[in-house]
Amino acid sequence: MVLYFVYKKDPKKEPIKLIAKVFGLGALAVVPAFLTRLIVERFCLPTLVTYNSFFEDFVSAGFIEEIYKWAVVMLFIWRSKDYDDFFDGIVYCASAALGFAVVENIVYLFYNRVEISVLRMFFVGHFIFSVFMGIFLSQAKHCFYAGKHASKRKYLALSFVVPAVLHGIDDFWLGSVRSGLLTLILFAVFYIMVAAAAYFIIREEAANDRSLKYDTATNALNG
Repeated sequence: MVLYFVYKKDPKKEPIKLIAKVFGLGALAVVPAFLTRLIVERFCLPTLVTYNSFFEDFVSAGFIEEIYKWAVVMLFIWRSKDYDDFFDGIVYCASAALGFAVVENIVYLFYNRVEISVLRMFFVGHFIFSVFMGIFLSQAKHCFYAGKHASKRKYLALSFVVPAVLHGIDDFWLGSVRSGLLTLILFAVFYIMVAAAAYFIIREEAANDRSLKYDTATNALNG
């Protein structure tokens, strides 16, 4: 449903087969992400007892999960000729993220963590984080075409770091909502603000979509 919303917003529709491919690869990415989390938690958490919650939410969940979704897009879409407009980054990152989210929810159901699975169905964090990933990734590719390599590296870093931090904050508060009303209110405020920002990005980028090779300074296409 959410992916269809993004697809409909895209001014120049991406190939359905390519979207399905990225969605499937995002789903498959759950396996290496899960294995990496097991290894990291097994060897790191025993030595970080004081920081278990922080480590699990920001590193084990935020960092590891986002790096695999980011890797799907970088490895299979970054060089694609179909990734040629700014909004495309949002479409493909959302596809990878939602594929990941579907399988992750199934895993939570399998382990009888129904409450978490239901919460994640309503609080579509993976999708929201992917919007930030997508727009920063498009900025990076635009800088690549413009020959601005320092800016490209900056936006590539932001395309991963921003979703990872947001993911960590989301998991931290989501795991703390039972601890009191204030925590619940803070989580709601955070979620509404981030979701609103993601919606604003989608709306603005859909209304002002342009080629990644478009040079805003000269109003011309870079060769």
